[in-house]
This record gives sequence, structure tokens and C-alpha cells, in this order.
Amino acid sequence: MRFLLVPLLLLQPLFAATPLTCPAGAPLGSFQVTVTPGSGGTPRPLQTVNQLLPGYKVSWSAVKINSPDQKKARVSLVLVPSDHGKVVILDPKPALDAIEWQVPVRTEIVSVVFGPQGLDKGKVSKLISKNDELIGELADYAQKTQQTQSLIEAIAQDQQSLNTGQNVNAAVVSFANQFPSASRLDRTQPVDQQLLTLVRGVNPALSAYDPLATNPSQRAAQSAGLAAAVAGLFFGTDVGLAASGGALLLNMHSLFFPGTEFRSAFAEAISSHKNQTALCGNKTPSASRTQLAFLWATRLPDTGPPDVSLPQTEHLPIGAKATFPIDVKARDWSLATRVQDWKLVSAADNKISVPAPAKLNTETKKMELDLSDAKLKPGVWKLAGDWDWTPLTATGEIDLHAFSTFDKARLAPTSQDRLTQSSDKTVVDLEGSDFEFVEKLSYKSADDKFAQPSPLPFALPKGPRKGPQTTLETQLEPKSLAAGKYLFLVAQSDGVVHEAPFKVLPAPPQIANLPLLVNTGADAVHVTLHGTGLDRIESLSADQAQIALGPGDKGDERDATVKLSPDVKSGTHLTLRMKVKDFEQPVALTDALEVAGPRPAITGVRTSLPAELDVALQPGEIPANSFVSFALDVSHADSVTGIDLSCGGQKNVSIRTGQSSGAARLRQETPASLFLSFDPQSLGQPNCDVVATIHTADNGSSAPKKLGRIVRLPKIESFELTDRKVGDNAFIGVLKGQDLDAIEKTGWDAGAGTPVQGIPAPVAGGGSGETLQVVAPWPAPAPHSPLYIWLRGEQTGRATTAKW
Repeated sequence: MRFLLVPLLLLQPLFAATPLTCPAGAPLGSFQVTVTPGSGGTPRPLQTVNQLLPGYKVSWSAVKINSPDQKKARVSLVLVPSDHGKVVILDPKPALDAIEWQVPVRTEIVSVVFGPQGLDKGKVSKLISKNDELIGELADYAQKTQQTQSLIEAIAQDQQSLNTGQNVNAAVVSFANQFPSASRLDRTQPVDQQLLTLVRGVNPALSAYDPLATNPSQRAAQSAGLAAAVAGLFFGTDVGLAASGGALLLNMHSLFFPGTEFRSAFAEAISSHKNQTALCGNKTPSASRTQLAFLWATRLPDTGPPDVSLPQTEHLPIGAKATFPIDVKARDWSLATRVQDWKLVSAADNKISVPAPAKLNTETKKMELDLSDAKLKPGVWKLAGDWDWTPLTATGEIDLHAFSTFDKARLAPTSQDRLTQSSDKTVVDLEGSDFEFVEKLSYKSADDKFAQPSPLPFALPKGPRKGPQTTLETQLEPKSLAAGKYLFLVAQSDGVVHEAPFKVLPAPPQIANLPLLVNTGADAVHVTLHGTGLDRIESLSADQAQIALGPGDKGDERDATVKLSPDVKSGTHLTLRMKVKDFEQPVALTDALEVAGPRPAITGVRTSLPAELDVALQPGEIPANSFVSFALDVSHADSVTGIDLSCGGQKNVSIRTGQSSGAARLRQETPASLFLSFDPQSLGQPNCDVVATIHTADNGSSAPKKLGRIVRLPKIESFELTDRKVGDNAFIGVLKGQDLDAIEKTGWDAGAGTPVQGIPAPVAGGGSGETLQVVAPWPAPAPHSPLYIWLRGEQTGRATTAKW
């Protein structure tokens, strides 16, 4: 007497093979046993029927009978009433015939009795009436047999996962949850030990429920352990547990009646033929002149449909399998697994119904629906099934949606603009599609064909599968990425990967000289921007102002012209909007424009020159070698902070108001006048124009104002006309002084001059003095006529203090 629980490793080769019929026993045949209500309806297999009521019809149709003499084979039904009344035995009929029995009573247990060599109703009756406890024992026997079948089916359904090297935990735990006595599993134990525990839980002392066991002493012996308990009922051969095809063959102990030996049988659904069942049994030879009869029993729930509901509206995708929680009353969980023909019914039109194959996991309290039927359309649906021939509709709704294609998915403009190389880790939003079914998000470079995706965290506003959600939040660290093109890789529960492009941008341009001061009262104000990346600015704008941007030839400097609206007030601060190449939205620079009153201006210039100069000045000239002073008339300059003096376009001297030094002085005499004094030589070389720009505390700076042109005048200490004659009417004259090299011609009037042929010669004895010989025409216009000189490049002569 042995029980063999085949180890998991030994079972694995079976799972790749073709499913077998009765792999641990002999097939007795295959047949269809279906039930139809008295009012008519689609026949249903007996094993799937939940209630058997008076007037129902049970139909038998043999597909194949494995018997040498098929014509002798007989079949009968034994019905155990729901009220535990007298057991009903229906007349045996030829197994080859199409048989139809009418159910006379509400039935809790149905037993099929199959006699391959014939069947005597009287002997069946004697078996059933052997003692008063047999009805209850048959009920328990049917229940335990059915549970054992369920265990085998659960393991069989998981054969694919075994074939891939996984374990049967999911199937085992799901089954154990249906039966409290089998639910105490140690998940740390090997799978074969868990299976052993399950079988023990399903049939803790199976022989105690065996109505065919011979005597109490045998039952006592069978209680020694699991092997003894199983062998006590299915006695006489090894027991094989296999999952390929789904059958557990247990050879039943014999009970000898005159001429008939009854043995237990096991039913196996044939997956390839709907509604067909194979009957398995032990066909070892019986005693001489003894017929075999096989008994198979099934317990019916004998109750109404379970109460099934959805805790919340489920939003599911069309075209894939979807799993979601359901609620079933605690006592109804085992019943829920018997609901047939799950389907979805349109909430808008209940005439539209689409089959939806379902799997119910009683451990996780979840249901898996196959939503791949092309007839399913987006909209609200109800989950429905059949409890025998009674429709069952779950409370709650399922809202179906098409999978998103993400063809319009993109980063939100504000998010795209935050992805710059100067940014730290930042949260960004994708928009433009429905993201509710997204299960995985990653990104990679679009410019590198060998780039590998990097995973990204993400969050949905309402959570996954909570209805359409047009935004998805994720987080990137752009500072670690090179500027360029990238791709988001978005995968939904269908496993298809979709691409959504985005960019990592260079840091936005930086304007260093903010705020920019702009004055009221002018048609336009010119400003110069200083900073970095200014050539990438495409436009500038601001409320209450029109801005024209100059050419972007350089990245560190750029001109602009600002025209303020007439109603803008002094003291206003305006936000500057900077449209940058590749940025979706303008970059806002708060308080970047400061509005001031009218621009200060230098409205008048009065020059005060040294009283005694050796050479006369032209209008607007400033002698390079003498201190000069200016009286400046100013407007909108109540508080002048300083003045800038430049010559030749370069800023050379800045003088603060009140400052006095050896080189320059500036005083504000009145709100409308300034006094300025400086040494022109401190500004630069002669022949450049001196311009002045005043600065105020409130209104900014004035436009540059020209003060004069610096000239380097020779200093003439003396002029002597010698008696050395040159030609017929000219004499040599000698000029003594400094900077005499600036003289190009000399003469007695401003219109005609004689070129200077020589160059200055140093005065003997050292020092800065020098002499220059010139030609003086003779006679002079008048005694003591002044000498005129021409500086290099000039067309008109200048009067000097030199006389002959």
C-alpha cells in the first residue's frame, strides 16, 4: 500500500508533452452529460451546473466507450435530494444510446454509475441503502472528490509556467484559498511539500468519507497518514500525481456484492472538446464472474448566484488582458469561480454583449479579463455572466478606452524650457495624450543610435487606470546630459513602446547689465545689452513698450531700441520677455526695464580757455597743453552724480560730482548748470573729439555731448627775422619754442603760406626747447606784423603772437 507524490523535478518533462487522458489510470470512455432546464435552453455540462431543479433534464451522449462489448454497457444516475430525503436511482439505460432523464427532485449530489458490462438497478439500490449514513457520506465524498479535481485542475493550468522553469505557487495558493482546511501553507517549503499539504488538507482522512470502504478496522489503519488515507479509498496500486492533462487516478478499494464490484471513478474535462468528459478508473481484473461498476459523484452548490460587485468604476484598455479587484461576499468566493460565460454588456444598449474570457483569483480577490475582442468599443460596460441559465450582472461599471498612440505626446512648453544644461533635477510634465495605462517610462538620446534606455519614475494625477489623464509627471536631471535631442519611451500594458521627442537645451542667454533704464519723453531709447548668448535671442518684448532688437553678430553685446507707451509712469518696473531659439516660451526677466523720467541732456556748452595762447584756436578747439574749463547747461538733471569724458570713442575719464583733483574738477552750481575743468592731455591724443555724458541718480545718463576737438598747438617763445636772404624777396626767420614740428607752413596772412623745409633743432644746453627755421617773404605787410602758421593738414593759417 503506497502513495507516490512525484517530485516537481520529475514532473517537469511531462509538461512539455502532449496532454494525456487518464495518465495515472485507464480511460473508461468519453461522454457528454449535460443539463437543460425544463423550459429549454442551451445545454450545460453537468459539472458546471449549480442547481438541479425538478423538471430539469439530464442528457447522456456517449462519444467513446472503452469496453469489449459496448452494447452491454449501461449507465444510471443517483440523485441525492437537497432535503436529504430518499436517494433517487434512475433506471439504467444503454450507454450507447442518447439518454434523457427528467429530474424529479431538487438535487444536491449527482452520481453517475457506469457499468461497462451491464448494470443492475437493484444492486445499485442495495449499495446506496447499505446504511443510514450513506447519504451524508456520499455528500462528503462528492465534495472531497470535487476538491481534489480542483487541485489537479489548478496545477494543470499552471503547466506552462512550470515549463518555463517557474513554480506552481500561484496555482497552489489560489486553490488553497478556496478551501480553508488547505490554506495553511508554509511558503518557504519546496513546492512538492506544499502540494502534499494541500492534498492532506483536501482529504485529511479520505477513507472516513468512503461509503464503499469495507470495515472500520480498515478505516483505522488508513488514518495512519496521508498515504494510508488515500490508499484506503483508492486501494491497490501506486498513486500518481501529474499535471499534464489533469487527472489524479486513485484506485478504489473493492466492495464485493454478488456479481458486482463497485469502484470509484474520476472525471476529467477534455479541453479540446467543449462539453466532453473522460471517465477514468482502475480496470484491473476483478474476481471471476464479477462485473465492474464505476461510481463518479459531484456536489452541486444548490444555491442562487453569488453577489459580485466592483469596488469602483474600472477604467480598462481595449486590446489586452486587464486585472482588477472585485468584491464577493465571503461565503460566495467559491461560488464566484462557478460563474460561466463572462461577458461585457454595453451600459448604453444592453442588447450589445461581447464575450470576455475571465479568470478569477480567489487569493488576490482579483479578476483577469481578456479584452482583445475587436467588437469592444470605448464606453461604459457592465460585467455579466451566467449562473446556469440565470443572468448575473455585477454591481458597478467598467469604462473601456482605446490604447493611446502618443502621436501628439510632448513635453509641456514650460517643462521643455526647464530642461537646460544649467538646471538641477527638475520635475516635468508630458501632455497631449491619455497616459492612464502607462506602465513603464524611460528615455534615450535620439542622436546616438547605440544609446541604451534609462528608466524614469513617473506619476499620474489620479493614479493608474483611474480614467483619462492628459498629463504625466516625471523627473529628469538635465545638468548631467549634453544639449541635444532625446526620446521618451512610453510603454502601456500592451507592451508596445511609443516615442515622444524632447530636447535638452543650452542655458538661456544671460543679460548682465539689468535693469535697463529707459526714459519717458523720448520717441525711442537706445540701450546696449551685455552678457552671454545674446546672439540666440530672437526677440524682446514687454508690456507698455515696443522693443526693436539690433543684429546678433556678437554673443556678448547687442543693441536694442525701446519705445515706451505714452501712459507709462516714471518709477515703473517692466518684465522683459526674451524669446530664445529652441525655447517654447519666452524667458521672463522680472523688473528688467526700469522706467525713469525724461532723459537728462547737456543743452549748452560755454568754453573758458587760457587767456594767453601763442597760437590762435579755431572755433570748437581745445588746446591739448592747457587746462580748460566749461560751463554746461543741463536739463532733467537735478542730481548729477558724475560725468564721463571720452575722446576717440573710448571712455577715458570719469569724474564724480564734487571731485577735485589735479587732472579734473566737477561741480553742480545749480540744477541747470555744471562747472567742469580738466586737462585735455589726460584724455588721449590730439585731433579727437571730446564728448561728455552726464549721469543722474534718477533719470539715467544723457546722450553724449561734444565739448570740442583737442589740438596740439606749438608754443612759440620768440621769432627772429635774420638777414639771410632766400632768393630775391625772402629772408630766413627762426622760431624758438616747443612742439614746433606741428608747423607745416608759415606766412604773413591766413591765406598764403610758405612751406617749412627743415625740422626743429634742439636748443643747445638741453631742455625741451627747440628752434625751427622758416622762410618769411619780404617785405612784411606792415611793421611788426604777426606771423601766421599752418598746422599739418590745415588749409587756413592761424595767427600767432610772434612778430618780426
